[in-house]
Amino acid sequence: MDGRRACRREWSACLLGAGALVASLLAVLFVPTHAVAAALPSGFSERVLVGGLSSPVAAATAPDGRVFVAEKTGVVKVAMPGGEAQTLLDISSRVNSYQDRGLLGLAVDRDFSENGYLYLLYTYDVAPLQPDSADPMVARLSRVTVGSNNTASAETVLLGSYDSGPCPQASNTLDCIPSDGTSHSIGTIRVDPNDGTLWVGVGDSASFSRVDELAFRTYDEQSLAGKLLHVDRNGRGLSVNPFCPTNTDLTNVCTKLYAKGFRNPFRFTVRPDGPPIVGDVGWRAAEELDIVSPGDNMGWPCWEGNSRTPGYEDDQRCQDLYASGGDTKPLYTYPQASGGGAIVGGPEYTGSDWPAEYRNSIYLGDYATGLLRRVRIDDSDRCLDKDTSGACVARSFASDWYGGVDLQDGPGGGLLYVEFGDGGPNGAVKVIEYTDGNLAPTAKASADPLFGALPLPVQFSSAGSSDPEDAALTYDWDFGDGSPHSSEANPLHEYGTQGDYTARLTVSDGSKTASSTVRISAGNTPPTASLNSPTSDLTYKAGDVVELKGSAVDAEDGTLSGSSLEWKVILRHGTHAHPLTTRTGETASFTTSDDHDADSLYEITLIATDSRGLSSEKTVGIKPKTVQYTLDSDPAGVPVSYSGVSGTTPMTRTSAVGYRTTISASQTVVVDGRTLTFDRWSDGGARSHDIVIPDTDATVKAFYVEDKALGMPATASSVEKAGLEAGKANDGDSSTRWSSAFADNQWWQVDLGS
Repeated sequence: MDGRRACRREWSACLLGAGALVASLLAVLFVPTHAVAAALPSGFSERVLVGGLSSPVAAATAPDGRVFVAEKTGVVKVAMPGGEAQTLLDISSRVNSYQDRGLLGLAVDRDFSENGYLYLLYTYDVAPLQPDSADPMVARLSRVTVGSNNTASAETVLLGSYDSGPCPQASNTLDCIPSDGTSHSIGTIRVDPNDGTLWVGVGDSASFSRVDELAFRTYDEQSLAGKLLHVDRNGRGLSVNPFCPTNTDLTNVCTKLYAKGFRNPFRFTVRPDGPPIVGDVGWRAAEELDIVSPGDNMGWPCWEGNSRTPGYEDDQRCQDLYASGGDTKPLYTYPQASGGGAIVGGPEYTGSDWPAEYRNSIYLGDYATGLLRRVRIDDSDRCLDKDTSGACVARSFASDWYGGVDLQDGPGGGLLYVEFGDGGPNGAVKVIEYTDGNLAPTAKASADPLFGALPLPVQFSSAGSSDPEDAALTYDWDFGDGSPHSSEANPLHEYGTQGDYTARLTVSDGSKTASSTVRISAGNTPPTASLNSPTSDLTYKAGDVVELKGSAVDAEDGTLSGSSLEWKVILRHGTHAHPLTTRTGETASFTTSDDHDADSLYEITLIATDSRGLSSEKTVGIKPKTVQYTLDSDPAGVPVSYSGVSGTTPMTRTSAVGYRTTISASQTVVVDGRTLTFDRWSDGGARSHDIVIPDTDATVKAFYVEDKALGMPATASSVEKAGLEAGKANDGDSSTRWSSAFADNQWWQVDLGS
């Protein structure tokens, strides 16, 4: 092993001798706008470990082969590879899953075979009377003990014991994980393969739509926000730690910190022979991949990638950080696409099963763009591929990787990932593998119809099944009703008894097999859903309460009500989306948020489900009310930012009414050789301040002065300046006093003579 890597990994020994991820898009858990099979390099294929999952976000494999899966709403499933997932644990009543919150982290203990420990990381709902609200919350790390018969004990809280409300002022003795914002609070729990200690990623939990003072908690060594944590199995700090190594009270916050300055370390990997690899989700500009050493400050909110952050950069705390150089640069950073970015940090592949060119690479995905890439590194964790400027570059590995939200080492030396799906029961845990020689075939089962009155003839189809080497396939159909199997490619089968059946197609190329299932509901028809409110012509502004009204009738069950009617609200933004909330019943409501702009809309779906599980749905989309909002300046051409996006004046945006964000203007500008200083905004706000988009088109203007002491705009004439000076010199004489003001963004003056 390289000596430098050994020192960085075993950093406690190095300290003694010489001186180890949380998302939404935006940060985020996103719902992809489309999902197709990943396009992998030649020789690679993927297979499904567990399918039929509803919004899975994290997975963990046990030594006995069991796969545990966390579904976002708070349900933990368990299955053997290829088997049907069963519910192990349902803690949804205490999980807040609003927008990008939820049960986002899951891990099995290193010694799971002996202790059965399963770790859960989620946002805790501190307002159970209003479940899944957007109110500020907290998060927690807990542990359950799982038996060999798939039973789970009660939870033991390890971190985040404070749950009586949002986190108060941080202190070294306060065990509180902030989840104030609806995105980027918690994400990943990993178990150290060497000693069984726990690694936890916590984001800043600040606003993603505006400049937020809470973002600076990332630098506070008494706050758990914006940190990579390293604790023991019971959530206690470690005696050797980078921030307070002489502190012997291991309940103190500072003893639990490994590194700081993260925005959203949504997914990360702990290596057995190197420091942690973290994917930190960016704000408006860049995503970054970090190799993190103990005590590192990754720089957010002053830095995003390798750039200073508009809206934050002029803050004195950032100026001090820039001057000191006390931040760690990312290994690799890339600009966000137009639809935003959401890095999914994965593992370093060091095995021997894959071709040499794919080894010693860190694999990373992007949920928003559907790309799976790799960064090659040497034994000293230095990037091997660089552009002409010396910046690290990544190599493509796969495209169309839509829906991936977790990426880690998989069983048998593959690359395991979790595919979120579209919010329905089509999420999955998959593994990418390399097969030397013959690749496994792909099975695809379909049927028509999927339901109907008895007797029910069903035409099954294997269309879409294939073999990578074009080998001839054989087919085996198990219709699920105890009848003889069929070896036809597309058999016709009749169901004569009422029931729900899972038909399974297994295809073989002679040496390898693959399977696919399809569900048939014989003697049943789905309900008919009616979505009455809202209608597609409704437009909303931030803070509006949207009323939901619907109904459904089922031929077998009659009128449906209560939990048989489920509302799913998704906030679609650019090329991705945030699952916002769920409600049940004929009527419900939700409140529109003030944290998304005009490039967003709400997608509302009513799902009606009968007593046998057949469902139908209706969907409607509603758009925001918009206006034109302009940032201007005197003089023109001044650098400004709107919601973290830089530009120069005049800059006009199509903005959503009620959207709350931050605008800022440059402190100084140079015009015609003159250095001008910011004086004021026409709305009276500070140079960097929050705004709320009004109901009508609006312009705000930044004014600059050459001499701040005079309080005059850069375009004021010498006569006007002289008049103001005279007024100051003779303030007691009302006949020569001057006053100045702004009216309609124009400078004016008036003689206030007697």
